[in-house]
Amino acid sequence: MHRAFFFVFMLACATPMIVLADDGDPLPLEPTREIAFTSSEGTWMSLDVSPDGTTLIFDLLGDIYTMPISGGAATRITKGDGHNALGATYSADGRYLYYALRQGGFEYDARFPMWQIARKDVREGNEDVLTSDLGSGIRPTLSPNGRYLVYGSRHHGDTGLKLLDLKTGENTWLVYPVTHDEQESTFTRDLLPRFDFTPDGESLIYSNDGGFERLDLTTETRVKIGLTAEIEQSLTPLLYFPWQLEDGDVVVRIAQDPAMSPAGTHIAFTALNRIYIHDLESGATKPISPAGRSAFQPAWPPDGARIAYVDWSPRGGHLWTLRVRGGRSTQVSRLPAHYSDPVFSPDGQRIVAVRQSAHDRLSVDWDTGFAYEGDLVWFPARGGDAAIITPARSLTLPHFGPDHTRIFLYQQDLP
Repeated sequence: MHRAFFFVFMLACATPMIVLADDGDPLPLEPTREIAFTSSEGTWMSLDVSPDGTTLIFDLLGDIYTMPISGGAATRITKGDGHNALGATYSADGRYLYYALRQGGFEYDARFPMWQIARKDVREGNEDVLTSDLGSGIRPTLSPNGRYLVYGSRHHGDTGLKLLDLKTGENTWLVYPVTHDEQESTFTRDLLPRFDFTPDGESLIYSNDGGFERLDLTTETRVKIGLTAEIEQSLTPLLYFPWQLEDGDVVVRIAQDPAMSPAGTHIAFTALNRIYIHDLESGATKPISPAGRSAFQPAWPPDGARIAYVDWSPRGGHLWTLRVRGGRSTQVSRLPAHYSDPVFSPDGQRIVAVRQSAHDRLSVDWDTGFAYEGDLVWFPARGGDAAIITPARSLTLPHFGPDHTRIFLYQQDLP
């Protein structure tokens, strides 16, 4: 049943559902309001420098702006609402084309390097890969004299710009870090925001930390370029639906781990992260575990005077006992861990449970709810050190049968 349910779930998830209007077009969200503000920064801004070196042109929130290269107020010049080779740029003589070339196919969880800088001879049709960076090579930009090529690459999780001397082949880091690249995404606007040389080739201007910076290639001095831009955007209606919450009793939709008392008169269960006791005769239900503590998997001893339960937090959990008539919980375990499936021995003197490392529980790739690594242990019912019975090996749900000297368990198939 477990495997069949999982298979059906995956089939359901793999089938997208698209709602179409009567004319076959996807249902649109029409703008119903406007927003306007002044911004001094932006995200993922690609830029270019005018041939005379006096003006920057850049994109911001889907519009194109211009501003003086020294910084200042930007002017919007457009207004609107909403492969394997990328970032191609020509050499000055038009013979060569430089671009980022995808290495291998598109795949989930791809490994680096994913791109490298390539050069195509337009006249002869030959293609050469110029870089071999572990962090990939993306977004090539040529200097005005055609000798240098600047491109982006990844190093220790951050993105920087490298300088390749096309004459000597020397390759060095130019500036690091800059705006993070989009190699793991769908890169709808290239892999890195555009950057550019000034016309004299003495400086490079690029975006970083929500703004622009200018790098003097001789002195390696970096200077921030300030900007302010008037923003106007159309917004769709707010997805806001006020809902009155009831402040009385709550109808519990999920009751977990129900356990019948030995006398058959009460049921202990978990709901809303607390242990409750339900009286089958009167129909009354009351919480017995402390408020604020996540309590799960109640278990009764033979005399029915108390229950055992486990709690859990990211720091680890413990095994506890609590008298049914009320009182303070008694901590049974001494070391924090992930405890589960507690059960009393037939004489009520011991509590058996499955114990797993809290760290392993938090770090598991796929949580099936079972402890594949861990131990089956028992504790004195009054509290104390754990005694290991056997490694868990995916064993779960310990319980006793007619022979009180044996513990019976279920075993789950390993993934």
